[in-house]
This record gives sequence, structure tokens and C-alpha cells, in this order.
Amino acid sequence: MCRYLKSHINEDVTCARWFIKEFTSFEMLREILMDNSNKVMRLVFVEICQAAMCKLYREEEDRLNQYWQDYMQKVENPR
Repeated sequence: MCRYLKSHINEDVTCARWFIKEFTSFEMLREILMDNSNKVMRLVFVEICQAAMCKLYREEEDRLNQYWQDYMQKVENPR
């Protein structure tokens, strides 16, 4: 299942966006990473999150750099 999800994420950035949007809320992270005693489940979740974040980073790297440029210049509402 993990390989299947990662292959979809690596194929299509919309899958990566969906995964990050749905599964990285504070409550979800706490439930999966801190409250879950199943080590394998935590490792699988982190592996899928890493694949999704890497895919999104490649697609949105320029936008992220714009945010940090605005932040360093103390722009009130950074891009």
C-alpha cells in the first residue's frame, strides 16, 4: 500500500497536495505520530509524508523562496 501511494504521489503533484492537505493537520499528526503505539504505522506515514513533501517542494520551490524573501524584508503579508 505504501509503495502504491508513493507511486501516485510521485506521478502527480495533485495527489501530493491532497495528501498534505488531508493528513497534516495538528490533530492528525498527534494521533498518528504521538498517540499511535504501532511503530510500523508511524514509519509508513512518515515515508509517505516525505514523498509528498519532496514532490510539492519541487513544484513550489519558487513560491516558497518568494515567501522567505518577503519575510526577510518584513513585508506585512508575505507572498
